[in-house]
Amino acid sequence: MTKKMKKLCSYILVSIICFSLFCMTGCGFDSVNTDEEIYSALIDATEKLFDYDGNITIKTKIIDWNNGSETSNIQFTYSINPSKKIMYYSLDSEKADCNVKVFNEDGKPYLKVELEVQQGSSAQKNEEYKSFQMEEDAKLLTSFSSYTLFTQQSLDDILQEYTYSFSETKAAYESVYAEQLAERLKTDKTAQAEYKMKTGKTITSIYLEDYSKIVKTTDELSLKGAGLDTLIKKSKITGKNGKISKVFAQRESFFAKNSQTTNTVHKKTTIEMNINYSFDQIGYNKIETTLPEYGVEEITFEKNYKMKFNVGGVTLEKTTSSIYFNTDIAFRSLKSDISVSGSTIAWYEDEAYTRPFDPKNYSFDEFNKIDCVYGKISATDTFVVFGTDYEIKDERSDAYKAVFGPLSSKNFNNEGFTSEQLLATSSKTITLPLPIQEGPYQSFINGNPYDASSNTFKVRRGKVYIIQHVKSITNDHYSIFDFVF
Repeated sequence: MTKKMKKLCSYILVSIICFSLFCMTGCGFDSVNTDEEIYSALIDATEKLFDYDGNITIKTKIIDWNNGSETSNIQFTYSINPSKKIMYYSLDSEKADCNVKVFNEDGKPYLKVELEVQQGSSAQKNEEYKSFQMEEDAKLLTSFSSYTLFTQQSLDDILQEYTYSFSETKAAYESVYAEQLAERLKTDKTAQAEYKMKTGKTITSIYLEDYSKIVKTTDELSLKGAGLDTLIKKSKITGKNGKISKVFAQRESFFAKNSQTTNTVHKKTTIEMNINYSFDQIGYNKIETTLPEYGVEEITFEKNYKMKFNVGGVTLEKTTSSIYFNTDIAFRSLKSDISVSGSTIAWYEDEAYTRPFDPKNYSFDEFNKIDCVYGKISATDTFVVFGTDYEIKDERSDAYKAVFGPLSSKNFNNEGFTSEQLLATSSKTITLPLPIQEGPYQSFINGNPYDASSNTFKVRRGKVYIIQHVKSITNDHYSIFDFVF
């Protein structure tokens, strides 16, 4: 299964509240028959997640085992009805039980939170009611946007992955596994690696399954010591009536110290999700609500904004928070520390600088979907402006991109802009900075390469200079045997 599909089987644990959300919409699967058609239909269903705005209920179970004994069992239900602005979330685990409900009374939205935490042999219970100061808050909590409120992870992070056809994906995994196994066997005669992927169709559903097994020998220097390490992963995604109906994932690890089975450590985690595209009214009604007589405190949620800024080729990612749904204020906060003295930046929607960007023209939802805006930077007459950018260049083969997914987003604190005022002269000779991040990097100033032997440069006022440090990522940076459980 591709990294994209595997992301659908991931889960996030935030404090004691767990929440996973994977739901799809699409046409029926009646005409879907071949491997390529089934795979494409499931990919298409995931893409349509961004536009989904209807009722949905997700029941999830996450279980951990250690040497055959169950160590954790978490079950939770999430259900929303966006049109009525109601929802509920119910979690049941060994450490805590939690119920969250958004409801309406006398035309006004309220939030109820019930929390019961186990402390030794006793349980501490707490119950709170809040009213919404802003109608938009109730709308946000009862829509798909509430996914990020529970998981602290955006849908973009999950779904922005490489997409390949079934045959391309299958061939990629098989070739990478075979190539890396052959290399590993040169130094590790016990190594194993196999991968299987298949699709299927029943009378009522389609599905995609995959299986992976990797075995390696560890030495005394490893955290576990010398022994045999095995990782097995399985997953299955089922689609029904044009939508994803079930998700299953299992991850197992075995460690046999010094290859002795008597010292085997066995860990396993399974995730099962059942998705129903309707609101669970019965579960919602089970959470009773009685507003307190003394009144309810109003609550306003803080909204998180994130955006990329490409300014003259320097790409920066900024975040900010606000309690107001005002895109103009949010944009001003996001870009507040980008410009420097002696510079001006004009903002555009496109990299060619043909469509000026005006945040006032965007709704809250539209603004949140903007991935990047583009800045055209210029320097005033008496200043020279420098921009520093670290770039990660993906030079992996398509097979490695399919197996290992996209590169992680770069985030370097020393990127950005600086400026210097030149009053007495129109030019100045400077020593260009060398990369301080872990390399190797190639360095450029306005596209011209330099290194430690050629890093002196004459700059002129009224000019902008972009310093780039570029690192190439190749297949050699990745191994299927670099797993940790």
